[in-house]
Amino acid sequence: MFFGASIQAPGSTIEITPIRLSSHIPHHYKRHGAYASGMTSDALRRGLPSFCVLLGMLIYATNASGQQAAQSASKFSCSVVFGANVSRMTLPTVPTDEIGVELPETSGTNGVRVGVLAGMLIEFPLTPRVSVVSGGMVGARGGNLNVETVEIPELSVDFRLIYFEIPALISGRLTGDEDRGISILGGAMLGVKLHARSNVSFLGDSVSDTFTDEVAALDVGVTIGGSYHRGKGSITSYYTHGFTDTAKGTATQAVKHRVWTTLVGIKF
Repeated sequence: MFFGASIQAPGSTIEITPIRLSSHIPHHYKRHGAYASGMTSDALRRGLPSFCVLLGMLIYATNASGQQAAQSASKFSCSVVFGANVSRMTLPTVPTDEIGVELPETSGTNGVRVGVLAGMLIEFPLTPRVSVVSGGMVGARGGNLNVETVEIPELSVDFRLIYFEIPALISGRLTGDEDRGISILGGAMLGVKLHARSNVSFLGDSVSDTFTDEVAALDVGVTIGGSYHRGKGSITSYYTHGFTDTAKGTATQAVKHRVWTTLVGIKF
C-alpha cells in the first residue's frame, strides 16, 4: 500500500514521498495482527492528509505575514513641508564689553524673532508604529537685542541667521493608524550655516551688516515634539534646544539658539 501527499505554499514546498506501509510491518504482525494493521493503515490514511493540509495552511499564513511585514517596513514616504518658527538667542543682555564703553543705568532685553522655513521630510518605517524621520529644510532663525539707557535712546539689534536644517528624529505613533494618528518625536537637529546678517537701529536710522564668517559652521541641538497626520496632510510642532555657541567664544557668554517650529506637510 502506498500513500503520498504534496502541498505548496508561497516560497516553500512540502512533499511526502510514497511509502509502502506493508514493507515496514514485521512478518509476524502481518500474520497475527492483520486486523490491528488494517486499523492503523486506515487511521493513517484518514489523519495524515488532514495534518498535511493544516501544516500547509500554517506555513502559508506565516509566509504571507512575513511578506506583508517586509513590504510595510520597506516603504518610505516623502512630504513637502513649510511653516514658521519663533526663535531667540541667549545674547548678552548688556554687551558693554563688546562696544567698549560704560553705559550708566543700562538695561537690555532679549526678544524673539519670527522666521519661515520650507523643505522636505522623509520617513523610513522601522515597525508599523516606529519610524526614522530625516530630510532637509532651509529656514531663518535668530533673535533681537534691545538696549536702553537713561541718557541714550533705545538701541535695537536684530539678528537673522539662515541654516540648512537636517533632522535626525525617531517618531513613535501613540494612537491611530497609518491613515490618521498622533505621534511623538525626538532626536537631534543639525543646522548648516548659510548666511548671517545683523541690523542695528538707532535714532531712527538702521545699518545692516553681514557676519557669516563669525558664526559657527554647524549648529547642533536636541529636538522634541509631536505630530498629527490625517490622510496625506500633517501638522508637526517641535522645540529645538541648541548646544552650539554660535559666536564661537567671542561673546561675553555663549550664544545659543532656542527655537519653536510648526510645519504643515503634504505627503506624495
